Amino acid sequence: MRFLRTTRRKLVLVGLVAVCAFGGVAVYAAFAGTNPPATYAAGFLPIAYSSTNGSMRLVRPWGITGDSVPNCTPPIQWRITGTPYDPRPCNSGGSFDANTGEFYTEVSIQGPTGPAGPIGPQGAIGPQGSIGLTGAIGPQGPIGPIGPIGPKGDTGATGPQGATGATGPQGLKGATGATGPAGVSNYSIQASAFDELGGLGSSTATANCPAGTHVLGGGGAAPLHDVNIVDSYPSNGGTSWTATGYNPGLGPAGFNVYAICAST
Repeated sequence: MRFLRTTRRKLVLVGLVAVCAFGGVAVYAAFAGTNPPATYAAGFLPIAYSSTNGSMRLVRPWGITGDSVPNCTPPIQWRITGTPYDPRPCNSGGSFDANTGEFYTEVSIQGPTGPAGPIGPQGAIGPQGSIGLTGAIGPQGPIGPIGPIGPKGDTGATGPQGATGATGPQGLKGATGATGPAGVSNYSIQASAFDELGGLGSSTATANCPAGTHVLGGGGAAPLHDVNIVDSYPSNGGTSWTATGYNPGLGPAGFNVYAICAST
């Protein structure tokens, strides 16, 4: 075996593989330990033992003086590769508690795994468990065969009126209708001479149709003056149109008579 001397002049055992009796129980000294928590229940015991007579004693787990850091970083020979340690180094417990003339080791408190025992008898059937959650909906199955035609249903209600359809194409030209009665001819509009009126005066004027024509209508008009047409009628056997105008004002005024003429 190989020994190291610490800066505190304590001997530290590096690499001890032995089987020794501790407290009447076979214990196995590991080649390297794991960093324990702040109790002795970490799977191994931190041990300091005499180099002269082999007497052993428990020492404190790794720690930092005056602080509770159960996962501080132990000396490199007691670290496990891949284990996350607190970056602060340990300065108490473990090998730091070994006195001059003592070695330090970590002794596993768990023996090797024994062989598997025989399979025991089958136990009684337990009570039925509760119904589990509804499973997911499965995929849709294939389409089945078409069933027979069912009986005719009742007539449904009348639906709403549809929209007006588009205008259809123009139809064929119809037959020419019968000839209508003859229309008027020699149509003309005749005007009388301008009939002047004094203030509050009235006058009658006549518009005559050309020879051979008759009046279809007529009337009087005074577009530039305020004249009231008080009478308007066909005259002279329907060949003229006569109208009477009245000037309600004090100044001069005037009007014309018009006859609509045609041959019938």
